[in-house]
Amino acid sequence: MTKVLYFLCSPSFGILDNWLPVISSLKTIAPEICIKMIVPKPGNILHLDYESPLLKISNKYFDEILIKSFGNGYLRYSDFEQAQKSTLTNKIPIRLPFLGGNRPIQKAKLYLNQMLNSLESLNQKLTLRKLHFSFKDFDDESSILLFDIYEEHKQYNEEIIKLFDKSIKFSICHGIDINQDPIIPKKHDRKRATSLTCFLYSKEEIEYYQKTFSLHDSNLLITGIPRHSKDWSNSLIQDFPPKTNWDNYVFLISRSYCDYFPPDRKQEAIANLKKVIIDEFELKLIIKLHPKETNDGIYEKILGKENYGKSWQITKDHPFSISTKAIFAVSFYSGVAVDMIYLGVPCIEYLDLRKLPGFDNSTSLRDRSGEPVLSFRFLDLAIGTSDLGSFREACKRVIANRAEAVNKLKDRYKSLFVISEDNREKVVSEIIKALDT
Repeated sequence: MTKVLYFLCSPSFGILDNWLPVISSLKTIAPEICIKMIVPKPGNILHLDYESPLLKISNKYFDEILIKSFGNGYLRYSDFEQAQKSTLTNKIPIRLPFLGGNRPIQKAKLYLNQMLNSLESLNQKLTLRKLHFSFKDFDDESSILLFDIYEEHKQYNEEIIKLFDKSIKFSICHGIDINQDPIIPKKHDRKRATSLTCFLYSKEEIEYYQKTFSLHDSNLLITGIPRHSKDWSNSLIQDFPPKTNWDNYVFLISRSYCDYFPPDRKQEAIANLKKVIIDEFELKLIIKLHPKETNDGIYEKILGKENYGKSWQITKDHPFSISTKAIFAVSFYSGVAVDMIYLGVPCIEYLDLRKLPGFDNSTSLRDRSGEPVLSFRFLDLAIGTSDLGSFREACKRVIANRAEAVNKLKDRYKSLFVISEDNREKVVSEIIKALDT
């Protein structure tokens, strides 16, 4: 029986950045392969931009897109535009917020929301019957799962992971990181699994994967970063060049609010970027929002709505394309900082964790000056700053000697990651072997 590849798109469409270089190569080598995308969180489809480069490329390589409905079950689509329009048309937009009120009121809200879910499910069964997809006749032994092992214990993936119990599985992490979190072993039943291979970026990840996910050496293959293959990055930049006509700008890799980047600290960070980059150095700023970030007006408020298109702008271009004309990049903590090193662009990380209880404590990672940091600064994969003064000095150093900044970061990159022009082909060859068995 012909094997079918299923790609679990989780936690978000951002995982395409790491898996799409592999999937595109698979389809080029063997166009007859059937590859289906599974989207387990229906909310993801509502806010996606199907004009983004990665989704445009995806439409060429996925035979079907299977999206979890807001009611129940999965719906089958041929492309993202069709999926989003159908979802928006058939979704019942009303839901009652669970928080607030006493216990009887909360129970009533829960009951009403369940009724709305049932109504939505019935509506979709009646109006979208032709799009309904069932896993009823699914054969896990003739299927292969492409996914991220970090996602296998998430509740929204439980149903899918069980389906692929006896399937061959391949994992690539959705981010570029060498995890520095404390190792907390998770409960795993690997006895029934036919085969599982995790593709690692670095030998430094081995212990974390072994102890956290109950894996052996035979489950791990160090390949480097698949998207850091010259043919992939070149084709992405060539096919999707930056839309801006600006040259010599600063590229800001933004981030949504979170525990380590609350609203007040984000506002301060943006204000300090404006003081240094726009006001003092008179450089332009191009901003790429995080996939989970919504534009709530914070940039317009601080940078000035009247200055949009003059000193700053927000882009939907891919980071690889944006990098081509960037003097340097600034990150609020992102794996894109590692992409910038690969592309020869120095990246400054601006993140202040000081006095945040969850991140400034006895277990926190620390840089050489003793400041609490996250993994990229701890590993010296970004130039670290935490306030206006340190950020200004870092910008001065990078502008004065860009080549020196790049070379220092590249030396560190080379010491941590596997460097090879065929990173993605190593992954592809393993999957091809599985298809031929």
